[in-house]
Amino acid sequence: MNNHAIDPHVLDEAAAWLVQLHSGTATDADREAHRRWRALRPEHEQAWKRAQLLMGAMQDLPAGVGRATLARMPAKPGRRDALTKFAGLLLVPGAAWLAWRMLPPQEWSADYRTSTGERKSFVLPDGSELMLGTASSVDLLFDAGQRLLVLRAGEAMIATAHDPASRPFSVRTAQGHVRALGTRFTVRQFEDATHVAVLQDAVEIRPLHGTQAAVRLQAGQQARFSSTSVGAIAPDDGSAAAWTQGMLVANQMRLADLLAELARYRTGILQCDPAVADLRVSGVYPNTDTDQSLAMLASTFALHVRAHTRYWVIVGPGTR
Repeated sequence: MNNHAIDPHVLDEAAAWLVQLHSGTATDADREAHRRWRALRPEHEQAWKRAQLLMGAMQDLPAGVGRATLARMPAKPGRRDALTKFAGLLLVPGAAWLAWRMLPPQEWSADYRTSTGERKSFVLPDGSELMLGTASSVDLLFDAGQRLLVLRAGEAMIATAHDPASRPFSVRTAQGHVRALGTRFTVRQFEDATHVAVLQDAVEIRPLHGTQAAVRLQAGQQARFSSTSVGAIAPDDGSAAAWTQGMLVANQMRLADLLAELARYRTGILQCDPAVADLRVSGVYPNTDTDQSLAMLASTFALHVRAHTRYWVIVGPGTR
């Protein structure tokens, strides 16, 4: 077989095994399952050799970065997720430096950060309160003229404090600025957009390259904005801030989308069978115990949760 013709699904599996076996918690049973997987097909062994080459090259990266890249790998279903990109590195033996670049500097050097599944609260120097959700990172830029948070990844809830010097408080994302107007609000960084929900008072949104005037959101409103424009303003249904209480709220959400959200709170791979991807689900699910959430989904919607290992779970159709 040509070295560049390995089935992408097999590369996904090899990447998953690489993540699992270097997670620090792999068991003898995991290692035996991995041995059986390698022996199942010649293509599996070929893909694993690619993985070994990648891992070997990662030893030359800064201390801890290679392992951190594996341990922090997001686990969202879909071909655009970071794990799939990581599997794609197996197509280019010796390109392990790309894996280092997949772990942005903020993941280990941000002023405030959380790991996968973690929720943490901080009091900022001005007395404002900051809560970060799973796998989030923020830099702090306070000086004589401003109070600025730079949201590098993930999500945050901010409750601003009064500032005697009257310095404006704002949050910068990849798409623009959110200025607080004496407020409590949430901000989430998506791949190509920012979502804002206002819980108290108001904020002003200014897209990075927009030509329109700043758009104001009042308490009880939410909106998504790109680098050029602000989308439609909608009522806040409470789901945007549910993570601050350890919950995920689904209201006629596609199962694939809900599983993508749950995947943000757990290590490994959580996949959705295409046969049930468009199933509409509603409910409140704990993000602090994703196994419980999966059990709730299976019981309520007649789904089958198949765990190949602790780090590789597929949700598919079940039987009544």
